[in-house]
Amino acid sequence: MKKTLLYFFLAIGLLTGACNSTPKEEEAFHACMRPAFHSHIYLPVTISDSIRGQFVFDTGATGFYLDSLFYAENFSSQAYPLGKALLQGAGVEQKITPLVAIPLAFSIDTLSGEYQSSITPLIELKEILGRKADGIVGKDFFGAAAGKYLAIDYLHGGFAVASTLPDTSGYRRIALELHNGQLFLHTRISISGKQIEGPFLLDTGCGGSIILTRSTAQQYALEQLPCEKARYRFYPGGIGGYSEQTNLLAQEAVLDTFRLKDLSVAYSSDTAGALSSRDYLGLIGNKILNRFDVILDLKDNYLYLRPNAYYAQPYENYGSGLLCTDRTDICEGVVITGLRVESAAEEAGVLLGDVLLAIDTTQVKHLSEEQIEHLLQDTTRASVVLSLQRNGQTIKRSIKPERGL
Repeated sequence: MKKTLLYFFLAIGLLTGACNSTPKEEEAFHACMRPAFHSHIYLPVTISDSIRGQFVFDTGATGFYLDSLFYAENFSSQAYPLGKALLQGAGVEQKITPLVAIPLAFSIDTLSGEYQSSITPLIELKEILGRKADGIVGKDFFGAAAGKYLAIDYLHGGFAVASTLPDTSGYRRIALELHNGQLFLHTRISISGKQIEGPFLLDTGCGGSIILTRSTAQQYALEQLPCEKARYRFYPGGIGGYSEQTNLLAQEAVLDTFRLKDLSVAYSSDTAGALSSRDYLGLIGNKILNRFDVILDLKDNYLYLRPNAYYAQPYENYGSGLLCTDRTDICEGVVITGLRVESAAEEAGVLLGDVLLAIDTTQVKHLSEEQIEHLLQDTTRASVVLSLQRNGQTIKRSIKPERGL
């Protein structure tokens, strides 16, 4: 799926609603939204009073996860391997995942708490989201350690946790369904005359808009729809490794009384993993949620939404056909982790796993992901030359910039 990069900045003050309470009524903190593979919420975490990292806030996850490289650099002398287990996430593979015992005390600004689980999975998160992703923290930590209400200000980059409900003036309250520790939002999507309605997993760990499961795509015969589509291959596409999905345009997505028009959504082709589930229709990610001020009530399972300045903006539904992950921590460029089938890049011989070093004479390690995407879809240019690193060799491929789903 095309990356629309949202640049957020650390909020200087607390969210307005949370600040209306007294210090005794709440605990609150700020979080930094940073550009990443898709758009994710990055929380500044301090571990053992000295080790600092950026952790993805993921409502679709439970517990606490560490990136394997971050672990090796900071904790290998303190932890004891317990063994290994199969871990299944997005993607088709079940991965053998190390489990380690790390008695961690970690804090997020004014919040503090000790991770209680005796095992912590290690995952190759940087391969998926890039160099800034040091771990994942699920919603359960906030419910147990810091209160029951989370407020997210996507527009200004604010994140607050409170033990009392913040001011909900102007918000719409929507009931969520809790099942097996996960939260589901009833949603309806219209695609080329088909109405897809039912439970969707509320997933801030998803940087896209809406991704339908394989079973949903089969049930509604989406592959047979006579509309524009674009198929993508990803590696890694999630914790479960290789993944495929197809993008297409939805005419409308309805969340309670809110109607979002003309947006790119996707359906998965994964035969295993989170996106093959029959228990729900799909995922709702940050490219939907970022159009609202959000309050998440973890006590009574409600979602409060209030449209922000992004709400009325048209969706950016088209991209270059290449998705890149920033790995300048270990190489001189960005790794190509997504490729549109039959795109100019694929036809020119670009492969998943290639390291993009330069576009024409511009080194990409000095560019933002938004700037890279702009160069790759600048259709005013007849062609651009990609300098790629593959198996230790530098090769060049000329492609025509393009825009597609």
